[in-house]
Amino acid sequence: MSLVLDIVCLLLLVGGFAVGWSRSPLSSGLTLFSAAVALTGAFFLSVPAGSWVSETLVAPLVEQSAANELADMVSAPHLSSGRETVAELPLSDMARQNAAPFARLVGRYGADEAEVLSAADDGSLAVLLAITSGISLAISRSAVFLVIFLLLMLLVRMLCRRLVEQNLPPPSRKSRWRKLVSALLGALTGLVLVYTLSAALGMFLPYAPADSLVFPRSLMEQTDLCRYLNLLNPFHG
Repeated sequence: MSLVLDIVCLLLLVGGFAVGWSRSPLSSGLTLFSAAVALTGAFFLSVPAGSWVSETLVAPLVEQSAANELADMVSAPHLSSGRETVAELPLSDMARQNAAPFARLVGRYGADEAEVLSAADDGSLAVLLAITSGISLAISRSAVFLVIFLLLMLLVRMLCRRLVEQNLPPPSRKSRWRKLVSALLGALTGLVLVYTLSAALGMFLPYAPADSLVFPRSLMEQTDLCRYLNLLNPFHG
């Protein structure tokens, strides 16, 4: 899987270079500008938007999935929601005793065991939220980050085309050095796309041990380009 990610990154870089070679430096520069603006906007907007998506859409699904898994481990029935299911289970007692079902659930959802244990005094629901809140937020922010990035990039690129490119005459001739400059700008755009991908995947790192349910930490650590770019990820602190 890590090799697949490296191949995807390489294709983005080579593809950006190839597309840039076929365009003018102005067009490639505006595309790079659009990608940079979209990346910046996505970082800022995805935090509040991702939190809202997590609370309203993702968290209830993750909570129900975790609660149902726990219910299956202890042969308990599934109820209409994860919170109702957990309310009927002694999850807080299992946390204090470090019971096998509790430990397995913590590992699968990449939760911080110390934080989960500290929530045991507040009851089973608090333990469930401590287990699932991190990965719910990571899923939401990652998805929202990518969606906002793509929408902003398309919007800014359309505005650049309408306000700038359409009002300027085409270049008189396409010399080789112009093509090279345009190709390098395209490769930089590809690098921005690679960084966007690594940032989205890197949001899972704080919640992703080797056997994480959603995104194993080993995938990012074994992916050379994503691993190094993710050192600059503001969400991975």
